[in-house]
Amino acid sequence: MSWLTRFACQAGSQPQRSRNWWGFARRAGLLAVLSFTPLGCGPQADVVVGSKNFTESIILGEIVAQQLESAGLTVSRRFNLGGTFICHEAITAGQIDVYVEYTGTAHAAILELPLRGDRAAVGLELDSIYAERWSLHWTAPLGFNNTFALLVRAADAVRLGLRTYSDAAQVAGDWRPGFGMGTKVCPMRMGSGSRASRQSWSWD
Repeated sequence: MSWLTRFACQAGSQPQRSRNWWGFARRAGLLAVLSFTPLGCGPQADVVVGSKNFTESIILGEIVAQQLESAGLTVSRRFNLGGTFICHEAITAGQIDVYVEYTGTAHAAILELPLRGDRAAVGLELDSIYAERWSLHWTAPLGFNNTFALLVRAADAVRLGLRTYSDAAQVAGDWRPGFGMGTKVCPMRMGSGSRASRQSWSWD
């Protein structure tokens, strides 16, 4: 997940609010993208929190906004902006300061990088590229994993005795998979999820 903040400063100095925000982000373990680009505003600059246009992102945005307010920062909310690329453009253009992003989406959709199974390596790669290209920083993860799962008809699961992925793998070669729900940045529709699933489950 990703957070971006842009604070103004005088003569290149880092304002107190920026320091407070960064300290809070480290203490809270927010997975955030932070911008260190001076914008010339004073120490009372607001933090603009954005979100994507679905419930989970809006809730996470509100959680972040309230946490920042509890730390003494003034927050402006810009929720329900749109999909991944709209939020990415907003944060890189300085229209919002922070929003929650998924590491897998950033890695596969925004950066179009090949699939990697090492979470720590993905985090390091994202942080390095975002810092170099956009002067953005990813903080530590929020503390939960929002991943995808396979949906099987209940009748089929009962008939075949499916309780685990290992059970399903024994019969998956005869299935017709569908990767169509959601937007084009859904990892199961992009190469990252569908390629790996097709290879692992012998789907043509």
